[in-house]
Amino acid sequence: MELADRTGARAFQAMVAMRDGTRLNTFVFLPESGGPRWPVILHRTPYGITASDANDKTDRTKAWLPSAEEPFRGSILRGWRNIVAHGYVAVYQDTRGRHGSEGEDRVYADDAADGHDTLEWIAAQPWTNQMVGMSGSSAGATTTFAAASTRHPSLRAFFAQAGASSIYDDVVYEGQSIEMERLWLWVARNIPGLSRSHREGVMRRSGVSGAELDAAAASAAARYTRLDAARPAEPPFIGSPDWMRLPLTDYPDFAIWQPVSRRDHYPSGPRRVPRAAQFPPHDRHPRVSRHHLVRHLPDERAGGVQ
Repeated sequence: MELADRTGARAFQAMVAMRDGTRLNTFVFLPESGGPRWPVILHRTPYGITASDANDKTDRTKAWLPSAEEPFRGSILRGWRNIVAHGYVAVYQDTRGRHGSEGEDRVYADDAADGHDTLEWIAAQPWTNQMVGMSGSSAGATTTFAAASTRHPSLRAFFAQAGASSIYDDVVYEGQSIEMERLWLWVARNIPGLSRSHREGVMRRSGVSGAELDAAAASAAARYTRLDAARPAEPPFIGSPDWMRLPLTDYPDFAIWQPVSRRDHYPSGPRRVPRAAQFPPHDRHPRVSRHHLVRHLPDERAGGVQ
């Protein structure tokens, strides 16, 4: 249902169903004039589509906007006001397992399939002319690359900055060495954005209590503070036991919150995917870790498409 909120925008919130039934929190902002069909700019981000102080993560009236002091800062570029003013529909979406969305966050492993399904949902709406662009920065750029890899016919263009098309080469193992900042600081810092359904899934699968999960989150946050404090030291990092500790297996505590490398998270058996979604090499078994390249991700939940 189309609504006018306190900002004067024509906007609505929807829980958009993916192919496995998981619903993702989505905000849609329509231009004030023109139509009834417009081009669309889609943003998918794990950082939250509401303002940081919003209690209800599905409240579109609290939709994120850039600050006047830092207008270009944020995974969602420029904000919906600027987009609709130029005659585009602005669509924002919390990625799977983040903030107001259902499911579990597997750190980019579902963003190709979810991006495709979101584009499919947009293409079926009465307010779109089926010409969609995507944009994003940082993690928002990576979700854009993942969706673009599926070659959905309605995606005509995308703009991505400061993001990676290869999680392995450009994020985790950039320059042929493990990026500890990515593995420790980034994941630990993003624990607060995990959704209720992600929390419930971790508790159910791992058998940990809510109190144990909260303790792990507090420990990861404390470690983040220590790790970050080592950055401005002279020389940086090497005086920190946390930075220098190896191996990385089962460490640090955020592994309890996001055990994304567990084999039972992934479907068993090969799945056939449309040829357009295959990027060489495409003969890998679909049970892969999150460190594999984004171009492999369409195989994750292809749903047996023939």
